[in-house]
Amino acid sequence: IRVFIHDILDWCIEYGQEPCLWMHSDKAWYRLHRPSIEYVSSFEPVKTRFELCARAYILSQAMTPKQATYKAFVKYLSGPYNNMRGYTEDEISEVREFILEQAASLEDQSLVKTGFIRTLKERQRREKEASGAPADQLFIGRRYEYKPLPAKGEKLLWQRIRKILQGFMNT
Repeated sequence: IRVFIHDILDWCIEYGQEPCLWMHSDKAWYRLHRPSIEYVSSFEPVKTRFELCARAYILSQAMTPKQATYKAFVKYLSGPYNNMRGYTEDEISEVREFILEQAASLEDQSLVKTGFIRTLKERQRREKEASGAPADQLFIGRRYEYKPLPAKGEKLLWQRIRKILQGFMNT
C-alpha cells in the first residue's frame, strides 16, 4: 500500500539482520520501503545514515571483537550489501557523529566495543582538539538514555502500532 506522509516529525532505525527505517507523523509510525520520486534527493542523507548504521550493527553481530577492526569495517562497508550501496571512507567520516550517537544509544553495546567505533571516537577527538573545540563538545558517551520497555511492553507497543496502521489504512 502506498502512503503519503506529511509533516514527518521523527524517524528511527530498527536494527537487526533485516533493518528498516521508520517515519513518524502526527498520525502514526510508518515503515519506509521507498520514498516517492520527488523525495529521493531529500532522502539521500537519511538513507546514507540508515545504511551505514544498520550495516555496522550487523557487522558487529557477525564478527568477533578481534575481527571488528576499523579497517575490516571500512572494507565491508565499501562493498554493496543486499540492496544497499558501498560507501567510501570519506562518506563514513562525514556521518561519524551520527554513527557514534546511534551506537551509544543501543541497548546491545557490541557495536560500541568494536575497533571501528573506538577509531571513529579517537578521530573525532583529534579533529575537535585540532579545531580548538571545548572538551565539553566532544562526544564521549551516551547522548540519549536508553530506557527499556516494561515486561511485555515491546509486544504491546507493536500491537498498538499495527492497530494504528490498520486503522489508518482502512480510512
